[in-house]
Amino acid sequence: MMKTTTTHYVMLFAVVATLLTGCGTRSISNSGYQDDNGWYGQQTNPFYQGELNELSVLGISAEQAISEADIQAALNDASAVTLKRGDAILLIQSGAMFPDDAMLQAMRDYFTVTPLSGIPDQPKQAAQGETAAPSASLKQVLRLSAAQTGATTVIVYWGIIETAQEDQVTKTVSWVPLVGALIPDEVQRMRIRLKGVAMDVKSGKWLMLTPPEADSSTISGRLEREAADQQQVARMKTQAYQNFMYALRQRFMIQ
Repeated sequence: MMKTTTTHYVMLFAVVATLLTGCGTRSISNSGYQDDNGWYGQQTNPFYQGELNELSVLGISAEQAISEADIQAALNDASAVTLKRGDAILLIQSGAMFPDDAMLQAMRDYFTVTPLSGIPDQPKQAAQGETAAPSASLKQVLRLSAAQTGATTVIVYWGIIETAQEDQVTKTVSWVPLVGALIPDEVQRMRIRLKGVAMDVKSGKWLMLTPPEADSSTISGRLEREAADQQQVARMKTQAYQNFMYALRQRFMIQ
């Protein structure tokens, strides 16, 4: 009896391993399709150089000396982030030269938007024998850039796309090359998770927004895999950005 039960578990594990063929994670700023194996680690956007460091955007450094008095002063500071319809904002998508069109459109329905590159600067190496000159913090750079455009708020957002592929029974139909390649044989489940920072330009105060995830499933055949993936990405981005805009409006009671 024990041997039979063990055999069943082994068979079940084999079936699950066959059905779940791959999973991957990619940035919304580097969201091109990679290959048929479900892995998205390689670069598809030639301008993509990684993400903005979240702590740098917030002006937080582990090397900074922080006292209890600093914490209490921050708690006693009553100033808060405010945002109302029609305000001018500086909008940045981490990792992208330009925010996605769907996010720009969602924001422009309520605000005056100035887009700014979210490609991180590469650290400059000092010449031999020289000491690197101190540089302004990223938070200061963003606040100054916003002030120069007349914006009152900086919004920076990050996002990841998570996918999982599931083989269908029809994946075994491969003896007719053309027809077999067109038969839908794989389900791809996808979700996008976003988070964003709204920062007051004048005070430097900020708050974090984490809207609900956007998710969906789509089925595709081998020849249409890339097109199906990119269509799904586009739909999910639109939904995710609408979720972000809704969370922003709810937080600041924008009608």
